[in-house]
Amino acid sequence: MSCQYLLDRQEAMPARRRVPEWRARAQLRERLAAETGAEPIPFGARIPVALLFPNDYAIGMANIGVHWVWRAVQSHPAFSCDRVFLDHMPPLSVESQRPLGDYPLILVSCAFELDYWNVARALRA
Repeated sequence: MSCQYLLDRQEAMPARRRVPEWRARAQLRERLAAETGAEPIPFGARIPVALLFPNDYAIGMANIGVHWVWRAVQSHPAFSCDRVFLDHMPPLSVESQRPLGDYPLILVSCAFELDYWNVARALRA
Protein backbone atom coordinates (compact mmCIF):
# COMPACT_ATOMS: atom_id res chain seq x y z
CA MET A 1 0.00 0.00 0.00
CA SER A 2 1.56 3.29 -1.07
CA CYS A 3 1.70 6.47 0.98
CA GLN A 4 -0.06 8.36 -1.81
CA TYR A 5 -2.97 5.91 -1.62
CA LEU A 6 -3.24 6.56 2.11
CA LEU A 7 -3.16 10.32 1.60
CA ASP A 8 -5.79 10.12 -1.15
CA ARG A 9 -8.08 8.07 1.09
CA GLN A 10 -7.64 10.47 3.99
CA GLU A 11 -10.71 12.49 3.04
CA ALA A 12 -12.88 9.40 3.50
CA MET A 13 -11.89 9.07 7.16
CA PRO A 14 -13.71 11.01 9.89
CA ALA A 15 -11.89 14.14 10.99
CA ARG A 16 -10.26 14.38 14.40
CA ARG A 17 -11.61 16.96 16.76
CA ARG A 18 -10.06 20.37 16.20
CA VAL A 19 -9.76 22.52 19.29
CA PRO A 20 -7.98 25.83 19.82
CA GLU A 21 -4.28 25.26 20.41
CA TRP A 22 -4.33 26.98 23.82
CA ARG A 23 -7.06 24.60 25.01
CA ALA A 24 -5.21 21.53 23.69
CA ARG A 25 -2.03 22.66 25.48
CA ALA A 26 -3.93 23.16 28.75
CA GLN A 27 -5.53 19.71 28.49
CA LEU A 28 -2.12 18.12 27.85
CA ARG A 29 -0.58 19.90 30.87
CA GLU A 30 -3.43 18.63 33.07
CA ARG A 31 -3.03 15.10 31.71
CA LEU A 32 0.73 15.13 32.37
CA ALA A 33 0.21 16.44 35.91
CA ALA A 34 -2.19 13.56 36.62
CA GLU A 35 0.31 10.90 35.46
CA THR A 36 2.52 9.02 37.89
CA GLY A 37 5.98 7.73 37.08
CA ALA A 38 6.59 10.02 34.10
CA GLU A 39 9.72 12.12 34.39
CA PRO A 40 9.92 14.40 31.35
CA ILE A 41 13.26 15.85 30.30
CA PRO A 42 13.26 19.57 29.40
CA PHE A 43 12.95 20.24 25.66
CA GLY A 44 16.36 21.04 24.18
CA ALA A 45 18.36 19.27 26.89
CA ARG A 46 19.01 16.36 24.51
CA ILE A 47 18.07 15.46 20.95
CA PRO A 48 14.26 15.64 20.94
CA VAL A 49 12.39 12.59 19.66
CA ALA A 50 8.62 12.33 19.16
CA LEU A 51 7.00 8.95 19.76
CA LEU A 52 3.76 9.05 17.77
CA PHE A 53 0.95 6.66 18.62
CA PRO A 54 -1.66 7.25 15.90
CA ASN A 55 -4.75 7.00 18.08
CA ASP A 56 -6.20 8.41 21.32
CA TYR A 57 -4.27 8.81 24.56
CA ALA A 58 -6.28 6.14 26.40
CA ILE A 59 -5.62 3.53 23.72
CA GLY A 60 -1.93 4.40 23.49
CA MET A 61 -1.37 4.31 27.24
CA ALA A 62 -3.01 0.88 27.39
CA ASN A 63 -0.44 -0.35 24.86
CA ILE A 64 2.59 -1.85 26.62
CA GLY A 65 4.69 -1.35 23.48
CA VAL A 66 4.37 2.43 23.76
CA HIS A 67 5.58 2.30 27.36
CA TRP A 68 8.51 0.06 26.45
CA VAL A 69 9.70 2.19 23.51
CA TRP A 70 9.22 5.45 25.44
CA ARG A 71 11.28 4.22 28.40
CA ALA A 72 13.98 2.75 26.12
CA VAL A 73 14.45 6.01 24.22
CA GLN A 74 14.09 8.14 27.36
CA SER A 75 16.82 6.15 29.14
CA HIS A 76 19.34 6.80 26.35
CA PRO A 77 21.65 9.69 27.32
CA ALA A 78 21.45 11.36 23.90
CA PHE A 79 17.66 11.56 23.51
CA SER A 80 14.60 12.99 25.20
CA CYS A 81 11.38 11.34 24.09
CA ASP A 82 7.99 13.06 24.05
CA ARG A 83 4.78 11.11 23.44
CA VAL A 84 2.30 12.29 20.82
CA PHE A 85 -1.27 11.00 20.57
CA LEU A 86 -4.05 12.01 18.21
CA ASP A 87 -6.61 13.34 20.67
CA HIS A 88 -6.35 16.77 19.04
CA MET A 89 -5.38 18.06 15.63
CA PRO A 90 -2.78 19.30 15.04
CA PRO A 91 -1.07 16.70 17.24
CA LEU A 92 0.94 18.08 20.17
CA SER A 93 3.34 16.25 22.48
CA VAL A 94 2.19 15.41 25.99
CA GLU A 95 5.42 16.43 27.72
CA SER A 96 6.21 19.77 26.05
CA GLN A 97 3.01 20.55 24.09
CA ARG A 98 5.01 21.04 20.87
CA PRO A 99 3.88 20.16 17.33
CA LEU A 100 5.42 17.25 15.41
CA GLY A 101 7.28 19.67 13.13
CA ASP A 102 9.54 20.70 16.03
CA TYR A 103 11.09 17.24 16.25
CA PRO A 104 14.05 16.17 14.09
CA LEU A 105 13.17 12.50 14.67
CA ILE A 106 9.68 10.95 14.78
CA LEU A 107 9.17 7.35 15.86
CA VAL A 108 5.83 5.69 15.11
CA SER A 109 4.32 2.88 17.16
CA CYS A 110 1.46 1.50 15.11
CA ALA A 111 -0.30 -1.48 16.67
CA PHE A 112 -3.32 -1.67 14.36
CA GLU A 113 -3.47 -1.63 10.57
CA LEU A 114 -6.38 0.81 10.61
CA ASP A 115 -4.13 3.35 12.33
CA TYR A 116 -2.00 3.70 9.18
CA TRP A 117 -4.56 6.27 8.04
CA ASN A 118 -3.95 8.24 11.21
CA VAL A 119 -0.17 8.20 10.68
CA ALA A 120 -0.67 9.87 7.30
CA ARG A 121 -3.10 12.37 8.82
CA ALA A 122 -0.73 13.24 11.69
CA LEU A 123 2.23 13.78 9.39
CA ARG A 124 0.18 16.04 7.14
CA ALA A 125 -1.17 18.18 9.99
